[in-house]
Amino acid sequence: MLRHRLGKLLIRDDVFWKQRAKTFWYRDGDLNTKFFHAAATIRRKLNRIEHLEDGNGFECRSEDGLKHIARDYFIQLFQKSNGSRVNVINLVPTTITKEDNAMLTTPFTVEGFKHATFSMQADKCPGPDGFNPGFYQHFWSTYGHEAYQAGCQWLASGAFPPHVNSTNITLIPKGDSHTSMKDWRPIALCNVVYKIVAKSAFVPERSILDNAMVAIEIVHYMKAKAKGKSEDVALKLDISKAYDRLDWDYLRDIMTQMGFSSRWVSWIMLCVETVDYSVLVNGASVGPIVPGRDLRQGDPLSPYLFIICVEGLSSLLREAERCNDIRACEREAFCMKNILATYEEALGQAINLQKSKLFCTRNTPEDLKSLIAATIGVHQVLGTGKYLGLPSMIGRSKHATFKFIKDRIRNKINSWSSRCLSQAGREVLIKSVLKSIHSYVMSVFLLQGSLINEIEKMLNSF
Repeated sequence: MLRHRLGKLLIRDDVFWKQRAKTFWYRDGDLNTKFFHAAATIRRKLNRIEHLEDGNGFECRSEDGLKHIARDYFIQLFQKSNGSRVNVINLVPTTITKEDNAMLTTPFTVEGFKHATFSMQADKCPGPDGFNPGFYQHFWSTYGHEAYQAGCQWLASGAFPPHVNSTNITLIPKGDSHTSMKDWRPIALCNVVYKIVAKSAFVPERSILDNAMVAIEIVHYMKAKAKGKSEDVALKLDISKAYDRLDWDYLRDIMTQMGFSSRWVSWIMLCVETVDYSVLVNGASVGPIVPGRDLRQGDPLSPYLFIICVEGLSSLLREAERCNDIRACEREAFCMKNILATYEEALGQAINLQKSKLFCTRNTPEDLKSLIAATIGVHQVLGTGKYLGLPSMIGRSKHATFKFIKDRIRNKINSWSSRCLSQAGREVLIKSVLKSIHSYVMSVFLLQGSLINEIEKMLNSF
């Protein structure tokens, strides 16, 4: 009797700490030890909002004040924009065929719903209804067919029941300073039943490295170009709150222009426009907030919808190229500035010029480089920095270029208390966490033997 009761208490304690820690700590860390508890507690402290500055720069520390600042921030961020879209939409070509639409609007199946359910990680954070994917997976045999019928009925009627599309926003710190709402990344926690309906799949035979390789090859070509009559310029743009500012009317218009069927467009807009938010501030819910624009970070549809919307910028650039208005000279710099302004107005986006970068080939005169950078309003750099976590250009010293790998590993080791870890726990963390840091870079670049030896020494000493 006592042994059974003790077992239940230990399981309850294990689940409690599992909820407080990240999934990989529970899976790869020293399970349910002092180190695991310390990691969970530190993470909770880091995610707590202690103080924020309001719009006037005044610091607030009270819980009610923090809630008020968060609510006002998202209400303003999600306000509908009324920019002109015609100049962008009319340039977008119709590329979706009847066959594409037939495939997209194929009736849903029970197998499709089941695949969407079981493709989710069981312990992912739940939405406002409190049920995580593991609940639906465990009881699939009981409720699966009923969920399938309900989802089909919602799509056919063009309406969700109340609160199905309600979403919590949790705030994740980014950077070292956490004094304003801009220093916190909003992540949407959708209800799992909504995610099943809005099922998602990765594009087959595509990898995140494909995009990185294209950028690296372009910069490599530009770095090597020292002669020639024409100059080349690369512009790396940083879009502020790219998902949060995306206009819904623009999304509907561009999908229609591209040739998506009205049925498909209505399904997408049902998922996008029926959302309401509650912001989680130190565990307390603030809301509801009804947005007028926005794509949710955490919605499986959002990455694909954003790619569709950026097709407008691609169309503007193709039109400028057709008119021979996109070359490295002063007049074309003004043309590029107008293209970006048109794109911002149509989508409701805001390009952060302070974080955007300009890279020119070596045969570009210095005065022309400065003129183009000043005209567009961006900084001129020797390379475009990192793209998708990889350096876009390698300088004279490979060791200096990839030194960031060694620094990241050292910072990870220093943040872990080896006194709280067993020998087996250290080995697991090395294999699952530390080695993955340089494995990603090595999938594209060949690292120097001296750097690899230094990394191995750090791992061995840990």
